[in-house]
Amino acid sequence: MAFLFRAMKTGIVFSDQFNPYLNLAVEQRLMEMENRPECVLFLWRNERTVVIGRNQNPWTECAVETLLRDDGFLVRRRSGGGAVYHDLGNLNFSFVVRDDLYDVTRQLCVIAHALQVFGLDALVSGRNDLMIGDRKFSGNAFLHSRGVGLHHGTILLRTDSERMRKYLTPPREKLAKRGAVSVRSRVVNLTELKPDLTVEALTASLRDAFAKEYGEPMPLSFSDLVAVSETEKLCARYMSQEWIYGDWMNVRNAPIQRHAVFPWGICDLAAETDAKGRITKLALATDALDTDSIEQLETALIGWCSDSPLPNLPFAEDIVELLGG
Repeated sequence: MAFLFRAMKTGIVFSDQFNPYLNLAVEQRLMEMENRPECVLFLWRNERTVVIGRNQNPWTECAVETLLRDDGFLVRRRSGGGAVYHDLGNLNFSFVVRDDLYDVTRQLCVIAHALQVFGLDALVSGRNDLMIGDRKFSGNAFLHSRGVGLHHGTILLRTDSERMRKYLTPPREKLAKRGAVSVRSRVVNLTELKPDLTVEALTASLRDAFAKEYGEPMPLSFSDLVAVSETEKLCARYMSQEWIYGDWMNVRNAPIQRHAVFPWGICDLAAETDAKGRITKLALATDALDTDSIEQLETALIGWCSDSPLPNLPFAEDIVELLGG
């Protein structure tokens, strides 16, 4: 009996803009558009940007005022995980894949194979890092929405490590977990290992590795994706103060401030209560990859007090214990 295998429909997009809000808007547009190829690779770069995870506190992860004073960009992405620094020495990749074809191992193989061309052997470490030896050159994050998976990450080529150290302010616990004493010590630029490596050469190698793994991709026009009104609306959303700072604008100096490290991630909590002990304002910041549960828990705990039933949600017991101090 003969079996017929249909070739996967694939696409590739190259951004020619360095605006982080626009690039994230195009990435989201790729996830939401109809008639999208089943697997798309999007390659893009940002100018002097700190990107924080969906549920992070900007002021914990980043020297916000310093970054903005230096004409940098602060951006919040939709996926979970930790904060990363982007500049033009960093190449970003996004895999937008139909859920039933989504395979992180396969997607990471594209990155690994692209680097092997230059004699660089990449290894997956922990939940979302790519390493060469004991040093990290790529952080990855993930999101699933409406039957589509997003896997995106960074590739450090010639990133300004001094500016990275200046703007990123990760909790000490995160560094201690990695056995590192600073942001600078635990990352590596690929040009330290391969001095003649360029963004252009790596871009071409990623394109070839993607084609070998998934089939020859159809070029998708970045400018056409930018031109649609949906992308414009998404870009405005990413630029909004409400999205970037979230609840932390209102509870940054709240009377209840907590910090803890759990197996599922580092957590900051800020809250206000009324005279009866009910929570009136709450913000949870975490690098946990499970963004939906954190948001649901924030909503469920508004109006909650210590004699109320515990919400039937992941992390609830830990958060309530932390809230009690």
